[in-house]
Amino acid sequence: MSVLVTILASLPVLWVLYILYPVLRTKWCAETNVKQRYDAEWALVTGATGGIGQEICTTLAKQGMNLIITSPTAENLSRLREKLQSSYEIVVETIAADLSLGANHAPPQFIQDLKDRTAALDVRVMFLNAGYAHVESLLTPSAVDQVKNLHTNAIINVYLAEWMMQRMAKAGARGGAIVATSSCVSFVPTPAAPMYGPSKALLAAFMDSIKPEASLLGVDLLTVHPGPVRTAFFDNIAKTPAIRMMVQCGSTAESVVKSMFQSIGHVSHRDITVIGVLCHLFAAVVGSPGVGWIADRVLFKVASSEYKRYFRGPLQAAEEARKRV
Repeated sequence: MSVLVTILASLPVLWVLYILYPVLRTKWCAETNVKQRYDAEWALVTGATGGIGQEICTTLAKQGMNLIITSPTAENLSRLREKLQSSYEIVVETIAADLSLGANHAPPQFIQDLKDRTAALDVRVMFLNAGYAHVESLLTPSAVDQVKNLHTNAIINVYLAEWMMQRMAKAGARGGAIVATSSCVSFVPTPAAPMYGPSKALLAAFMDSIKPEASLLGVDLLTVHPGPVRTAFFDNIAKTPAIRMMVQCGSTAESVVKSMFQSIGHVSHRDITVIGVLCHLFAAVVGSPGVGWIADRVLFKVASSEYKRYFRGPLQAAEEARKRV
């Protein structure tokens, strides 16, 4: 009986150590040279022109990797291509694309453009980095925009993983990497941006689910969960006190990408920054019901004043409608 009690008492400690293991395992690792490790020539980077994405491109360019980069804006892609090609001896292909799905859940034109542009290229390294937070109340007509947010952050990556792994299987290629940028908020609710946290959680779960297929091809998978990062990500989000505090506590894109490259080929998950680790620990220790309980009683109350300020219009309309009933 005492042995059983000891085992049960040690489980929380073992669980915490399990969560901390990827950080401790990779903290002092050298950055992985993906060109050498996978004998690769080309890498695809989505969400390439800002913040984490641009730093990923710079790191790959330093390693001598040729790049296929995507972003919604052709002008930004052109500037980044000129910068990388003038600084490093590499080739950069650009595809300006909206990564939300087409009508009736058909693949976006981007997938066909990618197939056409890369027919003769051996792409075995991919960074699924595109993502944004759509901040809008469901009290306004925002469902379509919320679903587009889901498509861009998560569902498009299903098509991309299928595209790369099917090409590798048909060519008999072996060895590569798929790195997905999730978020620490995949472990907690995201009020005011109701699709952001769930979409990042879906991306992480999808990466876990394709491990058996990836291992058959020798493809290393890595999902990273950064905390707040000081990038242009927050430019289109209201600068409330909570958001300003998050930005001030955020890490640099350079430090996030350094941790990312230290982890490739060593672990399948990596929480990045102190906030990223704490979010995972918090969710693991209290569990999903505990996260929901605390969110209801603490998080949402703290955010309520900012929420009311940001969504004052739709909330006032709802209150006026209630009074008329």
